[in-house]
Amino acid sequence: MLLVRSLVALCLVFATTGAALAETSGSKAFVARPRIGAARPSLPSQVTWQASANGNGRHLVSLTLLVDASSILRNIKALSAAALNKSKPCGDLLRVKSASAKLISATALAYDLSFHYAKRVCAPNNMSLDLPAEVSCKSIIVLSGAGTHVTVDIRGASRQPCLIDGAAGGVASFASRKVFKRHVLDLTDQLPPEFAGVDINLRSIAFEVPSPRLRLIGEAVMSDKEFTAFTARLNSVRRSTNR
Repeated sequence: MLLVRSLVALCLVFATTGAALAETSGSKAFVARPRIGAARPSLPSQVTWQASANGNGRHLVSLTLLVDASSILRNIKALSAAALNKSKPCGDLLRVKSASAKLISATALAYDLSFHYAKRVCAPNNMSLDLPAEVSCKSIIVLSGAGTHVTVDIRGASRQPCLIDGAAGGVASFASRKVFKRHVLDLTDQLPPEFAGVDINLRSIAFEVPSPRLRLIGEAVMSDKEFTAFTARLNSVRRSTNR
């Protein structure tokens, strides 16, 4: 009888330990949908977390986020068109003609873009004047991370990165307004809802070259109250998923 009781107690200990581990570590697949201008690609992703006590009465949650960006490279023309195409009656007309992107380092992509542009000038008596141009630009997309933010910086690849109808004169200021922009994404907006309100500090961001898979590593330090709320959200989602 004593042996049976001991075995039952041991099983309960293992069950309790397993439950604690399930609450403080795990992974989840989801789809990230970052907004870059008017474009919003759907990127298969997976987040993995591991929690531990940091010795100061607080909890350290380490996060690794993997994002498959292959669809961005594959569909760069359509995404560029969604982000840049516009047509205003008395303003700008822009239509992307071609685009390409390829990895050149762990944090940068080469980005080539060609588009048709026209400045529409409205005049009295319903008259309008179009000032058209064919534009091609060579750009670099540089990724960086700080705090909870990921920065996508689209910049010229040289001092004269764009050509208008084959000529370079007077293009720099035009291209900087239309193409070269900086987009800042909040990482907490991309993660599953269980991570809402988690203050993440990004440590690194890099592509797994030559793969277009992006790896982001960060951490969050939580009080007992914050950690309890975090694990409660994890458990709530787990229970609803397992029903």
